[in-house]
Amino acid sequence: MSRLPLRNVLTAALAIACLACSGQRLQAESALELLSEFDAQGVADAASWLGKPNDEAAQTQVAQLLFQLRRVGQDGLRKRLPDSDAAQASRQPGDVIRWTGRATKVAGSSIPETQAEVLEMPRVFRFQMEDSPRYVITPEVPSPWLRPDGSSHSHAIEVIGIVVRTDEQGQPDVIAAPRAQWFPDQDDVVPTEGWRLLAAAGLDCGRLDAVRRHDKQPLSAEEPFYEMLAAAQQAGRSAPSPQAVSVLDLLKDSRRRIGQWVSLPVESVRVTKIVLPAGSSAAEQIGQDHYWQLDTFGHVDGHVVIEPTDEPSGQGGAERIEFANRYPVSLVAYNLPEPLMQAIERQAGRDAAVAMVRQPLSVQGFYYRQWSYDTEFVQSRHAGRQFGPLLMASRLSVRDVALPADGINWQAVVAGVFLVGLIAIAAGSWWIGRRDRQHVLRRRQQEMDEEFPLST
Repeated sequence: MSRLPLRNVLTAALAIACLACSGQRLQAESALELLSEFDAQGVADAASWLGKPNDEAAQTQVAQLLFQLRRVGQDGLRKRLPDSDAAQASRQPGDVIRWTGRATKVAGSSIPETQAEVLEMPRVFRFQMEDSPRYVITPEVPSPWLRPDGSSHSHAIEVIGIVVRTDEQGQPDVIAAPRAQWFPDQDDVVPTEGWRLLAAAGLDCGRLDAVRRHDKQPLSAEEPFYEMLAAAQQAGRSAPSPQAVSVLDLLKDSRRRIGQWVSLPVESVRVTKIVLPAGSSAAEQIGQDHYWQLDTFGHVDGHVVIEPTDEPSGQGGAERIEFANRYPVSLVAYNLPEPLMQAIERQAGRDAAVAMVRQPLSVQGFYYRQWSYDTEFVQSRHAGRQFGPLLMASRLSVRDVALPADGINWQAVVAGVFLVGLIAIAAGSWWIGRRDRQHVLRRRQQEMDEEFPLST
């Protein structure tokens, strides 16, 4: 038997030792130990659903496997990937694997009703990798893939899952995954161009379905809130001019506009610095330990009426809430423009967590959705929760309120007339002696804020 030269043996041993010390994984790990009641054969059997998609036994088998994978989650599988895709040549059922490419020929089938309720999984899907006889089985696909006309398009994806079946050469040809990450490019069909901008900045746009499901609800941990904030900051550096929208546009057609790249004039009322726990996943996702939330008002033509959602109370019942000429709009931002920071410093100090600052702003960003939240104003009228548009700001600037072309600043005229009114009221109060002068001024100032908001 021939022997390798000692130098070659020592070199190979040293290379293996170096790789071991570096913590690199040369081979993918099996996820079988994470999948309750599944062994390699049970995983392989799930592939039978591809050949008989309407068979209840096959549907149940594949749904139970996908339920276990969804429980493990994409992050749990990612930890078991090899450090190099080149190490993914030989696979066994249950081994973790990553595929990238384009998904096409999407199809799905419903699973038995009893199993659907238990597993919280009404359907299972499969799609084919473009230009390849390889298939992915998953419990969900992004809703834009399921077109009403039945047409098929290809979608840029990355999938992390487990091997289900291999071909005659031992190469994986069927994998199962908890979900597919979707990064739409120019060849994808998307609801709005903003999705491509967000995908280019690293956002998995398949997760925007969770944002749609929670429209007009409080924020949920299921949503990609921090991921989208980070992507909005990144995308805004090189994005083209956004589409101008109004507050009413966002109120009337919220779900269709999710992820849209928009611009909107607003006026700030309150600015809050949200500090994240050090080392938290949220801080890691946005790359810093804080972000900013701005409570603002946007201009509306006319009135917006909110019908009460709470049951009438014993204190007079629920009231309808009516907003005239303006409506609340929430912004979240990675950072603030320096003029706004200076205004915060003058009002409350540069390190203040909350500052009541009124500034005309221009925001360019990505529409998130309508969200609902508690406010004293709405609760005092027993009308349930306030809801309004929420935007992820990419570019934020303080607006210069220019003089109109006719040379007349009507806001100044209105303010002047109102000032005369205040003086008259104050004088009348002094002569009549019915009310305290300072009380009148405060009352009229509040009325001015409500009836004649600053320019938006």
